Amino acid sequence: MELLALLDARLPDDAPRPTEPGPGDGIRAALREGLRELGHAVDAGTPEVAAATQGIAEAARFLIRNDPEFAGMREDTARAMVELTLAGKRLAREHRPDVFHGDVLFFEPLADLAQNPALSPAQDFAPYVDGRMTTYRTDCAHKEMTQPEPLRAIAARISHHLGGSGTPPEDGAAK
Repeated sequence: MELLALLDARLPDDAPRPTEPGPGDGIRAALREGLRELGHAVDAGTPEVAAATQGIAEAARFLIRNDPEFAGMREDTARAMVELTLAGKRLAREHRPDVFHGDVLFFEPLADLAQNPALSPAQDFAPYVDGRMTTYRTDCAHKEMTQPEPLRAIAARISHHLGGSGTPPEDGAAK
């Protein structure tokens, strides 16, 4: 493989590692972080948010009530989504990537970076890339990156790099 495209990927060291002073604290910290990543004000200290971080079922019910992505979802499906997210976070923390020998296109969500420029993880990948790394900022939020408009822009950039007729990489910053 000569080209790898990453959509707002994170390295394991970027993920907060919850401390586990007691049995259940690790899952509560992971649920808080997951809800925060979805844009919910978990630090507000409201009883509803506190209840949402008590367990997977509680988080699933909270998301069904409060998150448009989960609205109308069956509770067992929402629970499965929360479980998959927690499992993915655990796997990401444990994974240590090898060096990729090829070029990397890194796509970051501009909306999230506008709120917090420190969220940009692209340069964290530099030690793991033995080739050219080009970063593009996509006009969307992280959770919108797989919607039709952002995907069209991403596909055009990838097509260009593969020698197709896509959008030229004029706004990309290479390492």
